Amino acid sequence: MNLITPNLFKLFPNSKEMAKTETYEIEKLLASCNLYKNKSKYIIELSKQLENNFNGTVPLNQKDLMSLSGVGQKTANVVMLESIGANLMAVDTHVFRVAHRLGLTNSKTPEKVERDLTTIFKKDLGKLHGAFVLFGRYFCTAKEPKCNNCILINECKYLN
Repeated sequence: MNLITPNLFKLFPNSKEMAKTETYEIEKLLASCNLYKNKSKYIIELSKQLENNFNGTVPLNQKDLMSLSGVGQKTANVVMLESIGANLMAVDTHVFRVAHRLGLTNSKTPEKVERDLTTIFKKDLGKLHGAFVLFGRYFCTAKEPKCNNCILINECKYLN
């Protein structure tokens, strides 16, 4: 559950308001997450870029999204799959781990894992992304995966 953004957007409902704030104000709201100081800087810079380059509107194509501060391919893909239902795969740490454990890829970078997964699974990539994230976050975890009760144990390369 996302506990940060409701308060963030309550105080700063749009990019215009966020662009005018000071970094420390955002840092206070993000203090419970990793790398909150960097994220705070990116949010303010991104908000300024949205105002200056896109009239305060979030662009919905990968190139323009990735032109924004702090936005890489994964984040751009998540924005597009969540906002417009684009058929894209976004590779975060959970997707990366699950794809490797299931033997779906041997690639070393998220971009190459994304390419491998989109080659194998051509449809419903957004749903697959969501399933991989949840499976990796709650079941096939990094430190203590629940292998004994896993329905994919026969496909898994982690223990085999």
